[in-house]
Amino acid sequence: WPAAYPEVIAVTATDENDAKTSISTYGSWVDIAAPGISIWTTTYQNTYTTSTGTSASTAMVSGLLGLMKSRNPSLDQNRSLHILQATAAPVSGFPEIGGGRIDAYHAVLRSRTPRLWYIEATYI
Repeated sequence: WPAAYPEVIAVTATDENDAKTSISTYGSWVDIAAPGISIWTTTYQNTYTTSTGTSASTAMVSGLLGLMKSRNPSLDQNRSLHILQATAAPVSGFPEIGGGRIDAYHAVLRSRTPRLWYIEATYI
């Protein structure tokens, strides 16, 4: 339920074919999707394993938001969500995810800080 609150970015999981997973819930409250099946992760034993679930999807979105924020510290939640959705890869036949699946490359590119042009004055 916390994902349905308006101040939360709700993340759902897709599989390797951008299809619905049986492990995720879907609805109008879902903002964005990310892969969530067989995601490589580290373990406490210094090894790697796969993880499945919306926890893996949410970690991907959180990491992407961190990259976006590092590129543009002034991003707020609304602008960040707008960028995530505007750059997302469409997921056909999947109306419950209006935003689509995250596209990290394009989201980071779009989140850049606008260029500021400085004019140096020379005093004689």
